Amino acid sequence: MQADSSMNAAASVPARMINEFCTINRCEVTEKDFVRRGRAVAMSEAGRKAVLKAYERRMGETVTHPLFGYAVSYRRILEVQA
Repeated sequence: MQADSSMNAAASVPARMINEFCTINRCEVTEKDFVRRGRAVAMSEAGRKAVLKAYERRMGETVTHPLFGYAVSYRRILEVQA
């Protein structure tokens, strides 16, 4: 009986991932972007491209520094913090 519950939990992982991606990435990744083989789940090539496209777009966005007031991109923020 416990094996059944662990298999059900594993089967629900893609749904949780999809909901999280929809929230974060404006529904750019959907269920069709995942491939299921047995109990394993992987992201399709189209899904990976959509995630990378969203990531690159976000890295190009600028925000205003809270203390100094100048505009800086997320990419530059990561460079400065490293």
